[in-house]
Amino acid sequence: MKKALVPEFGWCMEQKRVVESLEGKINELERQLVSLKQERQEVGEKLLQRSKQCFQSQGQLKKIEAELKNSEPRCMQLESDLQDTSCTLGALKALLAE
Repeated sequence: MKKALVPEFGWCMEQKRVVESLEGKINELERQLVSLKQERQEVGEKLLQRSKQCFQSQGQLKKIEAELKNSEPRCMQLESDLQDTSCTLGALKALLAE
């Protein structure tokens, strides 16, 4: 009877080692899963933050574009005034040269 129990005991011990090894691997995988979830959350937060910054930048860009468009008539007027002044200055120089 004892001889029959010894092989079964050895088999049980081997199964116990296999189970312990698998439990260790499961624990390691659970730690990795927690780490990956945390990393995913951090990446998600960074992505959200960058999306907000991009959205704000787009708003600022549209505002700048609108300001440029609104200033275009004023720039054209200043350019015209500058040409008029240049012509007037040229005429005055011509009169003084005479």
